[in-house]
Amino acid sequence: MLATHTKPFQEIENGGEVALKYSKGERPPIPINIPPKYLEIMRRAWSQEPENRPEMRLICKELYELYQPPPSSSSSSTESILPGPSKALRRSAELGDADAQYSLFEINLHRARQQNKKPYIAKAYLEMAVDQKHEKALYAYGKHCLDKTLDIDFAKGFSAIMQLDALGNKNAMTLLNSIIKNGDKPEFFEDKHCMNASNLVSLNATISP
Repeated sequence: MLATHTKPFQEIENGGEVALKYSKGERPPIPINIPPKYLEIMRRAWSQEPENRPEMRLICKELYELYQPPPSSSSSSTESILPGPSKALRRSAELGDADAQYSLFEINLHRARQQNKKPYIAKAYLEMAVDQKHEKALYAYGKHCLDKTLDIDFAKGFSAIMQLDALGNKNAMTLLNSIIKNGDKPEFFEDKHCMNASNLVSLNATISP
């Protein structure tokens, strides 16, 4: 939980019990002194109805807009990511929260594009989440490796795609097919030890003349 730097229901070790609490509509206690807009975003994200929950990209956009420095601010440092409650987000990322790391990646990528700057900070947070095998991060790392927007080494991007494949994520095959179509296939691409057996048949069929 970003507002408290703690894991929701951390006193419960059984993940199934935590899931049951959520399914019944239970939520962690809300800390005091949370800005109203931040609280409103949090409550929407906690909605019992999935269709009422905002997408992560929209949450990142709202947080970015919420904590933009005032126009009169003379600060232009890219190191100052977000003031105020964003410190909680950064703290969570530092403590190893992969979701927080991925959120900061999206926020900083959006900011870098708006300011027409290199997304170095965004890439750093993305790589933190990739190291923890965060599925969205692995997909983003592979995708941005292929479109060359983050200056990611091809071998590292390919490794992320293989990790995504090992987790059974179907998006891995989409990225692999993109590699084939673009003709970017590395020498080790046909190594049968680098991907799930379930994908080898379709992949080899695609590669074969």
